[in-house]
Amino acid sequence: MKNKLKDNLILKIISVSIAIIVWLYIQVVQSPVNDFYFYNIEVLDSDGNTIEADILQNRGLYIVEGEKPTVDIHVRTSLLKLMNLKKGSYEARVDLSGAPDSETYPVRIVKKGDNLNDIDISVRNAKQVAIKFEEIEMKDSLAVQVEFDDKKLPDGYYTDRNSITLDMPYIRVKAPESETMENVKAVVDIDLSGKTESFSEDFPVKLVYENGRPVSLKETGIEIVDKKVKANVEILYKKDVELKLYNKNEKLELKVEPSTVTLIGAKDSIKDMLDLTIREYTLEKEEVGYTQKIKIPSTDKYKVQNDTVTVRVMNVLE
Repeated sequence: MKNKLKDNLILKIISVSIAIIVWLYIQVVQSPVNDFYFYNIEVLDSDGNTIEADILQNRGLYIVEGEKPTVDIHVRTSLLKLMNLKKGSYEARVDLSGAPDSETYPVRIVKKGDNLNDIDISVRNAKQVAIKFEEIEMKDSLAVQVEFDDKKLPDGYYTDRNSITLDMPYIRVKAPESETMENVKAVVDIDLSGKTESFSEDFPVKLVYENGRPVSLKETGIEIVDKKVKANVEILYKKDVELKLYNKNEKLELKVEPSTVTLIGAKDSIKDMLDLTIREYTLEKEEVGYTQKIKIPSTDKYKVQNDTVTVRVMNVLE
């Protein structure tokens, strides 16, 4: 009795297994055509390139909305043949030759592989996509701002904005018609690392927003035409020297503050200087406690940094 029940159970298991195998065979190998759907497939241009701002720049176009168009794909085939579909085995493309005048573009499916010939692939939703373009135009010249870090100079060397000139203080920029460029600025970053002599060098120009965030060509369609500018940088020498005051009246005890001053000029002109004496000045009053501001004149050899000092009458001798 037990053996008979065991045999019946084995037969049932075998029957179920055979049924499953037959079902799988029918579904996978002999199955009828089924419908399959794939969503948000990116639409490419007629050459198979991504429709992005940097690609469109070459054609003088920009996507107004800034979003890549997508479509839903309908595939009609058997489950077995569906396995032939892999990423990149087909593409949805549009012909943009009518841009920017057209606002809708027919979508066609491009199959990539002979094993896909008997698989029906089509666009499920709209047979065309709406893409709004605007033309790229040359904008008014954009002023170039200079940025630098003078802390990168070796000790004793100096430069400032007045010592830096650009061969091209304005650059050309291409951008969409609607772009006002109000919050965009052109910047050139001058590298002063290790510089001890004046130099001229080409530096790349970058576009940034007022908050410092870089301007992305892919996102905005804004492109620099003049990508580099030449900067002429004068490197000067800087030295602190003792500040002295020539006393015109021996009855006065005078004090000058600060006691040192910084000179800026050619290295050969100031490297051996130890002090600087103020000779040309006139005190309006000669009484104890009186203070007066005096401006130290610069010369053709050097300029004085923070050139206003204070002269104080400390004592008046009888």
